[in-house]
Amino acid sequence: MASEFKHVFTPIDVRGAHYKNRIEVSPHVPVWGGTDGMVTHEVKEFFHAYARGGAAHVNMGNCSVDMATAKDEVMQIDLSRDEVILGLNDLVETCERYGAHISPEICHCGRGAGKYYPDNLRWGPSDIPLPEQEIIYKAKGQHAPAVIPLTKERIYEIIDQFGAAAERCRRAGFKHLTIHGAHGNLINQFMSPMSNTRGDEYGGSLQNRMRFGMEVMEAIRAAAGDDMVLEMRISDEHDIPNGIPTEELVEMCRMYEQYCDIFMISYGMMGMPWLMNKMTADMYHPNMHNLPYIRAVKEGVKKAKVSAVGTIENIENAEMILANGWADFVAFARPFMADPNLVNKAARNKYDETVPCMRCNYHARIAKWHRIGCAVNPFCGREGEFPKGYVPKTDRPKKIMVIGGGPAGIQAAITGAEMGHDITVYEKTDKLGGNFNHAPVLPFKGCVKKFYDVFMPKVEVAKANGAKFIMNTEVTKELVEAEKPDYVIVAAGAEHVIPNIKGVDGKNVHFAWEADEGLVEVGDKVAIIGAGVVGLECALNLVREGKQVTILEYRDMESTMGITTRALPRLINEVGGCTFLYESAVQEITPEKIVYIERGSAKFGEVEADTVLLAAGLKPNHDLVDALYHNDAVSEGDIFVVGDCKSPRTVGDAINEAFDIIAHL
Repeated sequence: MASEFKHVFTPIDVRGAHYKNRIEVSPHVPVWGGTDGMVTHEVKEFFHAYARGGAAHVNMGNCSVDMATAKDEVMQIDLSRDEVILGLNDLVETCERYGAHISPEICHCGRGAGKYYPDNLRWGPSDIPLPEQEIIYKAKGQHAPAVIPLTKERIYEIIDQFGAAAERCRRAGFKHLTIHGAHGNLINQFMSPMSNTRGDEYGGSLQNRMRFGMEVMEAIRAAAGDDMVLEMRISDEHDIPNGIPTEELVEMCRMYEQYCDIFMISYGMMGMPWLMNKMTADMYHPNMHNLPYIRAVKEGVKKAKVSAVGTIENIENAEMILANGWADFVAFARPFMADPNLVNKAARNKYDETVPCMRCNYHARIAKWHRIGCAVNPFCGREGEFPKGYVPKTDRPKKIMVIGGGPAGIQAAITGAEMGHDITVYEKTDKLGGNFNHAPVLPFKGCVKKFYDVFMPKVEVAKANGAKFIMNTEVTKELVEAEKPDYVIVAAGAEHVIPNIKGVDGKNVHFAWEADEGLVEVGDKVAIIGAGVVGLECALNLVREGKQVTILEYRDMESTMGITTRALPRLINEVGGCTFLYESAVQEITPEKIVYIERGSAKFGEVEADTVLLAAGLKPNHDLVDALYHNDAVSEGDIFVVGDCKSPRTVGDAINEAFDIIAHL
């Protein structure tokens, strides 16, 4: 039966290359390359999953033309030497078995290379540091090292490096190459007046600022030949001071069109923290936010194809974009991490089985040099261990007791039952889900709600596979000894912290999640204690409702900022109506106000508040773990702690940890 997504599954030929559908995997780096820059088994299997899952084109992400001075990703693929060709060819042939093209994203990061090299190796068009570097060094009380302006001789060398990298890719068998001209990398640095203040023929006018990129593309086309598809990733900067406005972006694409077959239109810039959230927009931003720039380029170019990227989320949105003629291809990254088989599911009319992305940016853990992963797909980043995308049946079934029916406990049951273990989940309440039940209720968390609605029904699948769920039962040492399991998985979660503050038991004091769910009446003047993700999300919702909000946080601002929370204060400030009081210790709560003291001083302050909401974090249920040790049935080495019970973190941590334990028992 034909798919309902007619435009998605309409093939297209570009420069002789056949694309079986219109879906690309947009560039992202799994940081699984070898320390020597070579293609590893893990890299091969990571991208193999996308090709097997139905994508027409798989973009490998950032690969460096110069590892000596231009590396900007840990474990990056090295295109600067011939030794890489063998591994690249294996990758090409692996993907082509499924009718998928694959391409590296050829890149030189210019001034963005600073974190991997000494201060004297930051090269760029002009002596302008990255804003991120200025922030980092200012926090140290230092000045950011200046960027060394590239000489013309060095410019010519870099152009040759791009050409040599393209020639190696041609020898490796690629039929499609992507060139990184976006997000503040070197080609973009020359294009943007924000980072290019040169006074020679490579700076100033649009024609001059384009000269470096045009010469790079000329060298790449000469090396790649006439039968290779060239795609350029390029980004709009219309609201960046002194950036590239949309009309200039369109003109740039017209100029590049003599070399480029496809333009992937993105937005944002590395090295500018307030814009990186728009490169991989989180759940708080609207979806399909790049469409205005995509459509402008599509209308402005004459023959080149255009690829749409940026929180497009799903095949339905892709079909809409293609049907309206706004783009010729649609690219995803995080939706493929969540479900590598999303294209095949749509083709086979099993679209409703797709696992949705939460847009939580769990994958951004690679910024901390951690393995790439996905909150909703525990196989992501483990393709080398599980190349088929599933855990095989065990030949040693075990009796497993799981304590807690939150996301960690549910995932343990799903995976354990699939493997053939005798697995039972004990939940002390009458409802499964734990604190995850509070996660999807706010109006801007629709992506979380979509995953919640897919994940929770998997309990029934686990039951069908033999898993048992026993409700309203609190596990004790005596119960463990009576059941005699082989293993115990403690996934008992964490409790919301009630801080030791005078007046915290007042009638105007509630948990933030109670306000989110509309369970309590919230007045016009609200104080929130805690500036973590729970407090900030609650504040964002309340200021959008017109409330006056004050957030009080004991820690300094930087200590509270994580990957998820970094964008929230900026979004809250865009709405207005919120005051942030960091390094403030709340002393007393009354029906009309909060009294606090500034840390490091004896200065007291007061905040008017008719409603006080607690978002002071979670306390792991360590007491339960301690109580289970030294029992007469299970050794301490066979008791495992996962999720918030180990330490409060994210639903992605809970799901991945539970999967890890069960899959490797």
